[in-house]
Amino acid sequence: MLLAEAGVDQIDINMGCPSRQVTGGSSGSALMKEPELARAIIDAALRGGAGLPVSLKMRLGWNDDMLNAPDIAQYAERAGICMLTVHGRTRCQFYKGQADWARIHDTVAAVNIPVIANGDIDNVETARMALEQSGAHGVMIGRAAMGEPWLPGKVAAELAGDAYVMPAREVQLHSLLSQIDDSQTLYGDRLGLRIVRKHIAAAIDKLPLDWSSQERRTIRAAACQMNQASELKDFLSGIYLQERRVAA
Repeated sequence: MLLAEAGVDQIDINMGCPSRQVTGGSSGSALMKEPELARAIIDAALRGGAGLPVSLKMRLGWNDDMLNAPDIAQYAERAGICMLTVHGRTRCQFYKGQADWARIHDTVAAVNIPVIANGDIDNVETARMALEQSGAHGVMIGRAAMGEPWLPGKVAAELAGDAYVMPAREVQLHSLLSQIDDSQTLYGDRLGLRIVRKHIAAAIDKLPLDWSSQERRTIRAAACQMNQASELKDFLSGIYLQERRVAA
């Protein structure tokens, strides 16, 4: 009810995060080894969601001996979950190795609601492979979109056979500066600037400019050491609009 009053459009239950800080509190993908708690959370979200659509993201299971995504998916469907996303790894794999998109098919086959494939999808080729191997209804792009948030739109257009035009560098800059403002609004000036640094670093890594590896590291380090938003914004503007170089 509180989420509905705050203007939330949809609730997504996260049973996919493998972080020790998260799983240590019986959250994220730790819920896959505690199915009773997982079911209770699903029921509570649906009961208290004021009619909002509720989706669920999870992994294949906790480890190779507990690949219970299909079982949780079936319960979630019966309870009223409207969509599922499955990352093609277990929690104990973290992000090691290659996502097993074919294994996601077990969950697709177990339910009648849409299932989305996730993990190691970073371009149209890997998106097509994930769709073919999993039989999923769509794909989710996660970490690959850091630094280039337009990537899902690019992949979606290419999957549909449509032309895609990359946003101009001025548009990219405006988006990044807005992200700094949003982070500070949400977390406060000091913490907000610290939290947004990983996104700044990712954006610098993805910029298609003719920098050596050392130049890129130096520019990234300089940006992430700035403690004033105005200084950081001026620095980024110089990079994006004037291709400023920092001596390595």
